Amino acid sequence: MSGPDRAVVLGAGIAGLAAAAAVSGRFREVIVVDRDVMDPDEQDELEPGSGAVGRRGTPQDRHLHVLLAGGQNALEGLFPGVGDELVRRGALQSDALDHTVLQVGGHRFRAGASGLTLLSAGRPLIESVLRRRVHALPNVHLVGGRAAVGLLLDASAQRTAGVVVERDDSGGGTESLPAGLVVVATGSGTRLNDWLEANGWPPLVLDTVPIDLTYTSRPFRLREGALGPVVSMGSGSTPNRPRGAALGLVENGRAMVSLMGVLGDQPPMELPGFLDFAGDVALPEVAEALRGAETLGPAARFRHPVSVRRHFERAQLPEGLLILGDALCTLNPAYGQGMTVAAQQAGLLASAGPVPSGAGRWQTRALQRRLARVADAAWKLSRGPDAAFAAGAPRPSPLEVLFGRYLARLQALAAVDPRAGTAWLRVSSLVDPPRALLETGLVRAVVAGPATYDNAFSREDGNGIQQGWGGRNRP
Repeated sequence: MSGPDRAVVLGAGIAGLAAAAAVSGRFREVIVVDRDVMDPDEQDELEPGSGAVGRRGTPQDRHLHVLLAGGQNALEGLFPGVGDELVRRGALQSDALDHTVLQVGGHRFRAGASGLTLLSAGRPLIESVLRRRVHALPNVHLVGGRAAVGLLLDASAQRTAGVVVERDDSGGGTESLPAGLVVVATGSGTRLNDWLEANGWPPLVLDTVPIDLTYTSRPFRLREGALGPVVSMGSGSTPNRPRGAALGLVENGRAMVSLMGVLGDQPPMELPGFLDFAGDVALPEVAEALRGAETLGPAARFRHPVSVRRHFERAQLPEGLLILGDALCTLNPAYGQGMTVAAQQAGLLASAGPVPSGAGRWQTRALQRRLARVADAAWKLSRGPDAAFAAGAPRPSPLEVLFGRYLARLQALAAVDPRAGTAWLRVSSLVDPPRALLETGLVRAVVAGPATYDNAFSREDGNGIQQGWGGRNRP
């Protein structure tokens, strides 16, 4: 098949699989290339309670994963019915505020119905379901066990012509894979920067926020009734309480517990130290839930030294090249937004698509700028809080300082009013844009303070927040 009729997607994680589905209706052939061997007919249960099989290329897959409401909406558009399929195979869906014990910015949010769903499952299960869906597409081919090693350009060096991949044999060497579109979804370890520099592009502009985050996670089986109606718990790191934790029920009757330390504070791998660390986070419910729990496997550790925003949209990339997912923006995983951002970028790719030129080729620079904007909302939400830990982070602008103070007041309000918590979650779940937090009625309520905010809410009906209290504090 000729190159213009083919798209090549590099990477078979969430971003790559979603991107393959997104472009499958626009090319005669789509090839997904990944260094890991991919078997769409894999067994889901190699070991009792183990869940779907993880890949070497996703070392973070032994930690708690959640799919936020914005990501679920995007994946449903690409894979209709995928949420129900995940639930049938063991994933849990719950209300993101009513069935969650959530502490943000040092404030424990008051529970209440938010209308936002949170899906918790093992990362291998989510990838397994998407991989089978992609494999079922007649014009998409999964090519595992081969790594991409370079980029092909046309004679003008202004348009992508394909990729260079390892040969599919034991003799070594490489071969060219022509393509009219190359989508890079190779994650935080992407080598695209090196490939571009080798072809004469200047070094890429990067924004970085050092955080030196370490996750240590363990699977447990909790005692019956340990959580009551709660499905998940989460407490983020703050300068005053830098140790964080997340607990979520996942498939096969398991609970995954991820403990977080920043700036070199590493939660212990051995069980006694792990439990002691859990007792030192801001939510005592985590340690209480683990009382009498059965451990189901060894601990796993994952480090996230720095969050990185790669400004490919400023680089005047060759046409026919797109970058999404962690390869574009490596977010702090503590916020749980990575899979959602990748899914939304793929959704944009499906709905917008590269604009064909008169010659039938695909113009992608404008689309790359739009993909970058999808990542920007999550990047800005995490950059401010994380910069408080990072001595080398850029100083925030006066506007960022003001907005940060406003968010702190909003989070304090969410401790007593679930409407404020819902507004925050709609933005952090990437359903609403950040500007939704500046809606007149909400701003009035935040500024007014606890003594008068109910009147402030009730005077404004257009704020998108349900009137009435309807929430409750959990013990």
